[in-house]
Amino acid sequence: MTQEQVAIKILRKASLMERNAVRYAKSEWRVLEQASSPFVVQLHEGFTDSAHFYLVLEFCGGGDLAFHLDYEESNRFSEERTRFYSAELLLALEYLHSIEVIYRDLKPDNILLDAKGHIRVADFGLCKEGVDPTGRTYSFCGSPASLSPEMLAGTGHGHGSDWYGLGVLTFEMLSGLPPFYCRDRTKMWSDMRHRPLSAAAMAGFSPVAASFLGGLLQKEEDKRLG
Repeated sequence: MTQEQVAIKILRKASLMERNAVRYAKSEWRVLEQASSPFVVQLHEGFTDSAHFYLVLEFCGGGDLAFHLDYEESNRFSEERTRFYSAELLLALEYLHSIEVIYRDLKPDNILLDAKGHIRVADFGLCKEGVDPTGRTYSFCGSPASLSPEMLAGTGHGHGSDWYGLGVLTFEMLSGLPPFYCRDRTKMWSDMRHRPLSAAAMAGFSPVAASFLGGLLQKEEDKRLG
């Protein structure tokens, strides 16, 4: 017996079946079983009974990025702090893509911090397995303000969708809101697909940050940083 703290994620099978989401729970389990990255939450053990799935996970006591953004008076991070988190997120995505996994749900709530302040990507319920660098998948999923233009268009998406998500999250860390955010979802999605990211939206960002975001938030996937 050890004194190590862990987090246990409990998924009720009946609820998953009602939402036709059993396959997503099983996919999360499989991905976490094989994942080995300092920036992806570690699975210690998974098991099941007649009513639940249980995932015993690394405990990350630093909270999530959503909590820390809310805690900041300006609801945003400094560029130095944002750069640190974005660099570790980039390494996490690079690793996941190397094992042919698209994450598809980058948002502050899903990024945990360990006791030393390093990130852990968590919650793989919307990930997609078996997608190589040229592969496409057609599911429509993710946070409304973070969907890539190609997902909104329904033309299929690949690894580039995660790089767009990194751009959205980096923008949110620097400004307090995702780019193109609007309470009118129809308008927001239209802007996300068609309206260019303006220089005014990045006023106050350094030239390096603006260039980085401009590259990640390209509408056309083949022109996007990645």
